[in-house]
Amino acid sequence: MKKKMYSIRSYTKRETVLIHKLLSLLGETKESCIVISKKELVAIHEDYEKFLMKFMQNVIVMKDEQNIQYFQLIEHIRFEKDNVYFYVSNQSLLSENTFLLKNYLSLEHKATKEVLQYLLNAENYKEVVKLDTLKDMINCEGFYTRFYDFEKYVLQMLKQDIDSNTDFTLQYHKIKDGVYENAKVIAIELKLVMHNVDSQYHIPKFILKTKFSSAYNLQNEIYKFMEEKGIRLFNEYFFSPNLFMKLKCLKPGEVISINEYMKIICSNGGFVHVEFY
Repeated sequence: MKKKMYSIRSYTKRETVLIHKLLSLLGETKESCIVISKKELVAIHEDYEKFLMKFMQNVIVMKDEQNIQYFQLIEHIRFEKDNVYFYVSNQSLLSENTFLLKNYLSLEHKATKEVLQYLLNAENYKEVVKLDTLKDMINCEGFYTRFYDFEKYVLQMLKQDIDSNTDFTLQYHKIKDGVYENAKVIAIELKLVMHNVDSQYHIPKFILKTKFSSAYNLQNEIYKFMEEKGIRLFNEYFFSPNLFMKLKCLKPGEVISINEYMKIICSNGGFVHVEFY
């Protein structure tokens, strides 16, 4: 299912640094409270209290083909002597979308954010886009009539933003309406490539979405889904009572990492996402 995300107000670079810190710490714990020392916050912004008040006011919008959600990253903040306690508003939603959040919020240009999300929803993160369609997507239709200018001021800007600020490199290939040197460029093949092998686990290859009814039914759905998709995870975990016991104890808002290849997320509404990496 295609997802689209945007924030009501663009986050500043300092706010983006804080978001990366929060998402990193969130990935290391199952708790809904994240603790950051005041010393670390001062390093981000000297007047951290005023900075955090503004940070909390922003709203993120998450849309897919069926739903739209508005949420804030942090529900409330508590200050103590040496530390600041951040209470996450929706742990399962943030955990499920950590990768998209981290990469989307790191980008500097609105146009790049559109292109990144478009490619993340494409098969193998690759798509051939007509030149007019691409211009319309990034709101520069009618500008840069010469492709030389479009490549210099738009394509190179997109590439620089993605290459420098995300886990990806943007590759593009020009498609022309003929084989001769001066043939007109009519489309662009765009492709996202991971910077390194370790990043491959950040985006799930397959996602099973279902309503949780019982541990037994969910386990059967997982096995059936793995068989249909040809997923082979050679781990004794899948062939022992351990998985069933984990599923039996699954609670709303909980995130369970079975291993580096599989994660189970249970939303507060009783829906379950099983992600395979």
